[in-house]
Amino acid sequence: DTDYWSVEARAAQYFPTFMEPVPQTLILLARAGTMDSFNSNAVPLFDRYFLGGPNTLRGFGYRKVGPIDATGEPLGGNSYGFISAEYAFQVAPIIQLAAFYDGGFVNTGTSDFSMSDYADNWGLGMRILIFGAPMRIDYGMPITDPNNNGGNGRFWFSFGTRF
Repeated sequence: DTDYWSVEARAAQYFPTFMEPVPQTLILLARAGTMDSFNSNAVPLFDRYFLGGPNTLRGFGYRKVGPIDATGEPLGGNSYGFISAEYAFQVAPIIQLAAFYDGGFVNTGTSDFSMSDYADNWGLGMRILIFGAPMRIDYGMPITDPNNNGGNGRFWFSFGTRF
């Protein structure tokens, strides 16, 4: 049994930019959230906020951005913020190429939106439409890595959109 509250806001917008010489789109995402327990117990590890992976910070390992313990294992946090900008252009009827920038932070405190542990990355990707669903292939490279766990970059293969 868990006894906690959480508030989260998410926004996404697609902006068609140019149609000639090929269709192009700017995609912006923003997310933020905070949580806390109703009693003196901590929010369970599996319910905390994490960043890193194919749908958030693509230059980092899955759930690797944020507070860590003494052994380097992710602890998650009670507050987070995330932004992403992606520019995609169509090169064939079912293929798009994209360049992206992702940034965000995870903090242990409730309503702690300090950006002191901000991590960000940039990268390149390809979108292939398969049976109406986008297959995403991305390679993200860390720019700022407060925990030094991003490495030299990450390759991600996933299906669907990032909503």
